[in-house]
Amino acid sequence: MAAPCPPHLSDRFPYLPQQSGYNKRLRKASELIGHLIRHLATDTGAWTGDVWVVDSTPVECTRSRETVKRSDLAGWAQYG
Repeated sequence: MAAPCPPHLSDRFPYLPQQSGYNKRLRKASELIGHLIRHLATDTGAWTGDVWVVDSTPVECTRSRETVKRSDLAGWAQYG
């Protein structure tokens, strides 16, 4: 059974699979998606560059200024 599609998009998406159908298709395509991601990654300069850009939540190192001064990360990590 197809999931409902908003009326203004029904001509572009005549059939939308439900979650179980979507998950089956995604699992079958996982190897292909992995190859595509690797191809796109190796095709960019970031793959061979010496600078990596990471998007993540900052990791707290310490809570006090005194601990920051004694830390091995002093000079590399900022307070807070």
